[in-house]
Amino acid sequence: MKWHAWNKWPLLGVAVTAVVLAAPDDGAEGEKAALAGKPQQLAPVRQPAAPLPSPAVARETARPEPQAIRVELERLQRAKPEAVTAEMTEVANAFNPVSWYEPPPPPPTLPQQPEPEQVPVAPPLPFTYFGRYEDPPTQIVMLAKGEQIYTVSEGDVIDDIYRIEQISDGAVALVYLPLGINQTISMGVQ
Repeated sequence: MKWHAWNKWPLLGVAVTAVVLAAPDDGAEGEKAALAGKPQQLAPVRQPAAPLPSPAVARETARPEPQAIRVELERLQRAKPEAVTAEMTEVANAFNPVSWYEPPPPPPTLPQQPEPEQVPVAPPLPFTYFGRYEDPPTQIVMLAKGEQIYTVSEGDVIDDIYRIEQISDGAVALVYLPLGINQTISMGVQ
């Protein structure tokens, strides 16, 4: 059965009246106690009962029971990297000094100059001075290359690579024929 608003008020009035009539009347006992000189006990003050809302209104105004809210704190924690680098630590610190300096741009590059050609160099002499023999007017020099010994005089060519240019008292001058470069071997005599 559905209750309408105009049907609720008379029922509410009857309920309030029943509560008031059921309450004990302490007024008469209070007068008798005052006349007898006894201290009077005061009855607790009762507030009138609030009207009961209709079931429809109760459903509308009823708050849903709060559900337990679960906060997933595990998701808030960040996974720590295995190796924390110094850069990561500096970024995380809010009090690190910050520099707004930007280096100036590099100067414009000049066109590259071609590298000078390397001057060809003769390989080191494979000969060592072994000895000297003089038979006037010719001079003969003995040069050793490994286990092989060459007996040469001025103008001789060795293996089509070296030519004996000059034999002097302290040195033998040779020319490396592929490049035309002069080289000397010291005889150790001053």
